[in-house]
Amino acid sequence: MAPKKEENLSKEKLLAEIERLKKELKKRKKYGLVWEEKPEEVVEMCKKKLPATPRDLAFRCKEVTEEAGLQRVRLGNLHLL
Repeated sequence: MAPKKEENLSKEKLLAEIERLKKELKKRKKYGLVWEEKPEEVVEMCKKKLPATPRDLAFRCKEVTEEAGLQRVRLGNLHLL
């Protein structure tokens, strides 16, 4: 059985070949689940166009509605205020 090409290379040459292959793989287009380092368009649009309710105003509105006799008044997504 003829020896494989890899068996004739020294350890240093094999490591150099591995590094070369790693660099080549980084240049290729990635497939599958890839997280890009850019903000989503919808997130940026919401930041600019959707009004934010100040936290103190939301709690004041809740107090007023409860004082008016409404029951079970809830503020959803408090962490977003």
